[in-house]
Amino acid sequence: MGEHLKEKPPVVTISNYTNRSGSFFLHECRLMRGYPIHWHDFYELELVLSGRGVITINGKESELLPGAFYMLRPVDLHSIRSERPLRLISA
Repeated sequence: MGEHLKEKPPVVTISNYTNRSGSFFLHECRLMRGYPIHWHDFYELELVLSGRGVITINGKESELLPGAFYMLRPVDLHSIRSERPLRLISA
């Protein structure tokens, strides 16, 4: 875990991420300003449909533009910030 973190970031579990059953789900979401640093106990794929932002994964920043696609592993600490809403497809 990064030395800049004072506390362990929260975990988002599959059961509190979606109410769908099964091992695979797909949904569209809209992030108004992003979300704070956290990690999952599952893999996540996301495709940016519209908007702009910055994703930080394990301390490394990357620009998010329409068409950007990324995969997050269960061990990846990540956060997103944006000044405009981001529309994503998440799986």
